[in-house]
Amino acid sequence: MGEEKQHSLLEVAKHNKRKDCWMVIHGKVYDVTSFLLDHPGGEDILVETSGRDATREFEDVGHSNEARNALKDLYLGTLREPTEEEKAEHEKNVAEGRSKNIISSENDNESFIQKVAKFLVPVLIIAVGLLLRQWTAKTPET
Repeated sequence: MGEEKQHSLLEVAKHNKRKDCWMVIHGKVYDVTSFLLDHPGGEDILVETSGRDATREFEDVGHSNEARNALKDLYLGTLREPTEEEKAEHEKNVAEGRSKNIISSENDNESFIQKVAKFLVPVLIIAVGLLLRQWTAKTPET
């Protein structure tokens, strides 16, 4: 068997339409176009998540082993880093407003509020716990 085909996320991003629908799940590239009408959750969700890494959405739904096995028939290859030429072309397209910037890590996609909340929520929980402990320790028992 030959070498496994590799695709960059920039290449995958070009396949984001109902008649040409690719997505990435766990670093593997799938062409789900032929599965749109058979998808139990409807075709719209597949089209909405096409052209990008859909791992989070795939896992959030909690797909069955049967669904995971069905991916084998849709497999195109693995995800690879974009080449320098692809990056340069993409940056040019972003600068000219012809494309959204899709070269970023997952954490870069988080909003500032999400980043702050991830830090502050645990800190606030600990602070409330310590305050309650202090308050209950000073309250005389009756």
